[in-house]
Amino acid sequence: MTPIPVQSTRYDAIDWTKTLGIILVIYGHSEALSPYLEKAIYGFHMPLFFFASGFLTSDKRLTDNFSSFVRGLARRLIKPYFIFAIINYLFWLLLARHFGADKDNAIPVISPLIGIFYGSGSGQDLLQPMVLWFFPCLTSSLLLMWLTRRLKLVIRIAVITALMICGMHAGNVILPWEIEGAVVALPFLWIGHGVRNHWQSFENLSKYKLIAVTLVGASLAWTCSQANIKIDMRSAA
Repeated sequence: MTPIPVQSTRYDAIDWTKTLGIILVIYGHSEALSPYLEKAIYGFHMPLFFFASGFLTSDKRLTDNFSSFVRGLARRLIKPYFIFAIINYLFWLLLARHFGADKDNAIPVISPLIGIFYGSGSGQDLLQPMVLWFFPCLTSSLLLMWLTRRLKLVIRIAVITALMICGMHAGNVILPWEIEGAVVALPFLWIGHGVRNHWQSFENLSKYKLIAVTLVGASLAWTCSQANIKIDMRSAA
């Protein structure tokens, strides 16, 4: 008897959220960017990706045993991370290090290779290119999400808050696999997961209420970003 395939739910809103995030990442690196817009974009564009990842993490996945959960992370994040990192390292080793700033810096050939396994985009000469930091950071934060899922709600909130505060005050600490950034990203994963579990309530809102919520949220995000310094989630700052 042929088993009936399980159909996965597609959330168009999350697809649009990730699209918006990608556009903002590209625009956020524009040299012509206004400093006001730069602070606003950096205030939420990376948390947006972790929010989306938390949204797409189902309760079923979080109740998997440790080995199953890690196998899922290996398939979706760790494997592509190493593929991209090794291809880029070979490109750097054979070509890029002989030109431009890398030629003048005289980076030891072993440093970026070690950096691939250390998985940090914050240390000098560790990860080439630094943009790959998101893979180990998301891997670590999802693993922390799986671990904190086992705690009672009140204890979980306290632990997540304590970890976030530690990450925000980590300073120049550079931990393997972006752990110092993962603890800051962890609350956004849980917020996204909570929105998923109450998605029906959001779908039942009228378009006017959705517009009102969007405008209020955008206004708060803009006000908070302008009152703060430029936020760099990669360095947990």
